[in-house]
Amino acid sequence: MVSLGLVLGACVDSGSDESEKRLVTSSEICEGIFSGDVARVLEKTTATHEFFPFEWRSGIAETAESIKLAYAPGGAPGRSEKVNLCLVYRPNSTTPDIEIGFSLSEEKEFSSDGLDLVRYELGRHALAGTEKALLYSECVSPKLGGSSEHPALLRGQLSRDFRSPTPAEETREANLRLLAAATRALARFLQCENDADMPEAPVLRRIS
Repeated sequence: MVSLGLVLGACVDSGSDESEKRLVTSSEICEGIFSGDVARVLEKTTATHEFFPFEWRSGIAETAESIKLAYAPGGAPGRSEKVNLCLVYRPNSTTPDIEIGFSLSEEKEFSSDGLDLVRYELGRHALAGTEKALLYSECVSPKLGGSSEHPALLRGQLSRDFRSPTPAEETREANLRLLAAATRALARFLQCENDADMPEAPVLRRIS
């Protein structure tokens, strides 16, 4: 005869396993920064509609705090280490398939990082490839004292480990759209004027 305690224990273990396996949608991960067309872009380029809710990340508030601490008005523009705002995990992934992080930057850092990246007309400087995207944007905010005279320069970076099934051009634009959505979310949290010139639905135009 099986004891009641063993039966209850099995039920608890089963429930615990199910909670660990619960997946979330593209509009739920990363504090809901992806929605509408951008959420569909994420799904198409990761070939999945569900994602693992990986909770260890810095998030928007922590990323914004890092930017605030590094900002030095009136002097050097200030720099900071990249802080991950969003990590995207496909089901059963052990490493992030997409990683999006931000830092405070200096204009002289504009470069393609030696990679084959295409430049687009977005923000101060935008570059995108099939595995990486960079997006620089200016932020003038009451949370960054002195930024009206010396705007903070935000540097967003997206890295993709999962090889997208979409054509190269579509993948490049997808990477930039995802990064732009994350930049807009951070800009809104920082109260940047005009959301740091990040439109909700950017029209991407190639420069080179």
